[in-house]
Amino acid sequence: DLNKLSEREQEVLKLLAKGLSNKEIAAQLFLSEGTIRNYVSRVFSKLDVSDRTQATMIAVRLGLVN
Repeated sequence: DLNKLSEREQEVLKLLAKGLSNKEIAAQLFLSEGTIRNYVSRVFSKLDVSDRTQATMIAVRLGLVN
């Protein structure tokens, strides 16, 4: 459920689902890699998933990415 995620977390999820690495997401959002790691961890926790593939499947289902 997208309501669980902050706007920034949704942004990170969208980029993650497009296949970007933490380093690429950090560069695109002008944040440090450590900050992105924290966002990714929070997204995984809030969506109750354990990896990028599961998170991507949810992002697709929610219409964040095609």
